[in-house]
Parts: sequence; C-alpha cells; structure tokens
Amino acid sequence: MKRLQAEITINETIFNGVNSVDISSGWDFLTDTCTVLIPNKFKRENKNITVGEDGFFKRGDEITVKLGYFPNNEIRFQGFIRKISVNDLITIECEDLAFKLKQEAITKSFKATSLTEFIKGITNVKFEAVDSQLGRFRISNSTPAKVLGELKKTYGLISYIKDKVLRVGLAYYDVDTITHNFTLDGQGANVVSSNLEFVDSSELNIVVSGESKQRDGTIILRYAYYEADIVKLTSIKPTSGNFDTVKIPEQTEKDLDNFIKNHLENRLSTGVKGSITAFLEPKVIHGDYVTIHSRKFPEKEDTYRVKSVKTTFSIGGGGRQEIELERKKSK
Repeated sequence: MKRLQAEITINETIFNGVNSVDISSGWDFLTDTCTVLIPNKFKRENKNITVGEDGFFKRGDEITVKLGYFPNNEIRFQGFIRKISVNDLITIECEDLAFKLKQEAITKSFKATSLTEFIKGITNVKFEAVDSQLGRFRISNSTPAKVLGELKKTYGLISYIKDKVLRVGLAYYDVDTITHNFTLDGQGANVVSSNLEFVDSSELNIVVSGESKQRDGTIILRYAYYEADIVKLTSIKPTSGNFDTVKIPEQTEKDLDNFIKNHLENRLSTGVKGSITAFLEPKVIHGDYVTIHSRKFPEKEDTYRVKSVKTTFSIGGGGRQEIELERKKSK
C-alpha cells in the first residue's frame, strides 16, 4: 500500500503533522484557496503560541503545501495565509498570489489601450496577457482583483494564477499540453468514482452577441456561435439561440470578433459535464488534458480539458482529486 505524506512550509518552518488539507483550483475563479488543519501543539517556553506578534504564523506569511505518496511529495499549493483560527485545531486559510491583488486599492483612468499596458498599470506581479485592445476604463478606489473581475464581466477576459504567474485572457492555452490517462472500469481502473454526462455544443445553442459603440455614435454588432462544432462569426443575427450579450466600447470588427469568440469558447462546448474522483497520482491541474478509457461506456472515451481540481487530504480519509472536465480536445 502506498504511504501518504504531507509537508507544510510556512516561511522557514516545516512540519508534517497535518490533520487535513482542502485545495480548490480552477480557471473560472481568480483565487485558488487552501485550508489546512493542524494540531494546536506549537509551544514556546511551554506555552502554546500560534498567532500574534510572538506567534509562529501570521496573516500574509508565505505557505507551500506538498502532498503525495512516499517518496514522491509534490507541490499542490503556493500562496499566502489569509486567516488563522485557533481552537482544538489550528485552521489556516490561504490564497494564492491573488491575495496580493486584494491588498491595495487604486484610482486610475485609462484611454483606449492594449490589455498588456492596462495590466502593467494596475499591478506589478508577473503576468501574461493575450493580444487585445480595451476601450476607455476608469478605476475608482478598487483593488486589482476587483478590476480583473470587471474585465471578466465586461470583456469576457478570464484571469487566474498559474505557476505564480497571473494569466489574463483565455481559460485554456495551447502551451498547456500535459495529458493524463484515467480508466473508469476494468483492469487498470484508477478512478474512484465518476459522474460524467456528455454535452454537445449544438444542443446548447449558445450565441454570443458583441456590441461596440464607436466615438461617432455608430454601433458594430457581431455574433458568434457553434455550427457543426466550429465557431462561426457573422454580422447577421441568428433567428434562435440562447443569447449572451457582451458590450465593449470602441472596438474594431476584428477585435470584437476576437472577444466574442473567446467568450464563446470559454462557455461549455462539445465535451462533458461532471467530474471524476481519483487518487493523488498522477497530479492534475486545471488546463491539463485527461483521456478517459472505459469498456462499459465507450461513448465517454475521449480527451477533455480540466476545468478545476479539488484536492483533499485527511487522516483516515486518504488523498483524493476531484477533477472537473469539460470541452473535448480539438482534433
């Protein structure tokens, strides 16, 4: 039987005595979170000291969480302590680099500019941004995290942290090519449970409508939808569909097409809804691919993108990854 192990590093303090760990990570929310429960046994001069000026831990401390099976312990979370609660156990609530994007409010105005220049103007964290143009934008006493939320709401631009880098633009990138194999049943099965449901983009009938008002008052209207599993862009309004409208000022037709295409692709396309629950190996992160194998359900066999991963570890409960899947890999 494989032996589970956990290692928590806070600043330079390393310890292995962990009651439980819960990690949530995905592209659909800016902040990855981690909650660690440890015994309340840290002492100094025979007194329990965990928080405060003389404490071992405090808000803002850096934390790294490793989990795995001996001897392969892998980093599952890196970030900062957001909150510490002390009872019979110590509860340490953490956030990834997004924590830093919530600490300082800014007030600033931007003329029409590139997304890259815009992000440079609101934060100094390391980032990657897609090649896009934004309209005029005013920020009034708001944190970078809230501004990124507004970019998602207004422009359909997705923001999240990956490998300590802020990504702004898409849910998935072509550079992420790692593929994991999971077998639902039969010999070699490595899935604890699954609740996958096949979804066809043509059945969803999603239409993204893009509207861009120009300085002279004219309005550019464009539409994006799936036709035979391929994104179609047009100025002719479809006669039916589930419409999702995005309003973006001062865009060219080309830039508007890019925005609504990305917005559509960030919605559920042909693939699956649901998740599989697996052990801690192989380590899976959102953006990876998962190939499903099954003798009982051959219709589910394909390769899909990972939307989110919830990782759990506990004494007596073992370690698990709940891996949410969605769109099918393009052929």
